[in-house]
Amino acid sequence: MEETMSKRSWGIRLGEGGSYVPWARRNGYVAIGWDKLGDISWLLDSATKEEELWKKLRERCKDVYVYSEAQNSIACGILWKFVKEMKQKDIVLVPDIQMRSVLVGEISGDYEYKNDWKDDCKYTRRRKFKLLKEVNRDDLPQKLKSSLGSLQTVFNLDARKGEIENILGISPIEEVTL
Repeated sequence: MEETMSKRSWGIRLGEGGSYVPWARRNGYVAIGWDKLGDISWLLDSATKEEELWKKLRERCKDVYVYSEAQNSIACGILWKFVKEMKQKDIVLVPDIQMRSVLVGEISGDYEYKNDWKDDCKYTRRRKFKLLKEVNRDDLPQKLKSSLGSLQTVFNLDARKGEIENILGISPIEEVTL
């Protein structure tokens, strides 16, 4: 059985209505925007305290976007997750609204930024993505399906880890009978 203890589980929305899901499926990456910020790979500087990096990110977002404090916190949290918290081998679910399916895969590369990727996806922040399985949305357990309804671009699914592993055949969920 594969070691899964250190893996985390994430959901990622790829564009309005899932418009960039075909690129993830075909080209093997997940991507997010906030392109006006430019390269924020400085968030990966291990010599700088996380509190300082967080403060710098919040200030940078505030300088570039007209956000309320709450919107700024949400945007920074999403960027932080994608750049700093997400790791190779983490499991990712990508809802495809148009196909009524969910791509289930794993992160297979580190955070990358390019101002122009020379393709049709406008998002500049990417991570390589290995597709493991595509599942019909209607076949998902109800709690996992509900969790995928998050409006955030990047969101944590660790609470649904058992269900996700079951879909992948990694560890069966034991049924509880009363």
